[in-house]
Amino acid sequence: MGLLQSVLCDIDFNDSESYRGTSYLPFLGFMVFFAGMMIAFIGIVKISNSRHQWNIFYDERDRKDLKSPAVNKDRKTGIIMLVVGIVMMIVSFLIR
Repeated sequence: MGLLQSVLCDIDFNDSESYRGTSYLPFLGFMVFFAGMMIAFIGIVKISNSRHQWNIFYDERDRKDLKSPAVNKDRKTGIIMLVVGIVMMIVSFLIR
């Protein structure tokens, strides 16, 4: 309880203006991390979709050839997006 009181007594909640942030860099770092996470997720989905048939209603007529150039292009795009997303997540920790 002593530690909690010392933490709560240090902040004057009536004068919240003095504790406001003066830098937008932490927010920018968070947004870069979030964008990197979304890009990496989309890359994982593209890679997974190029390797498997993820159809809710599967019909043999909807089957796509997994050796076609379009599927290989999706796989390469997914790998690139995954790498870019991971790099963005790492770089976001360097933004201060």
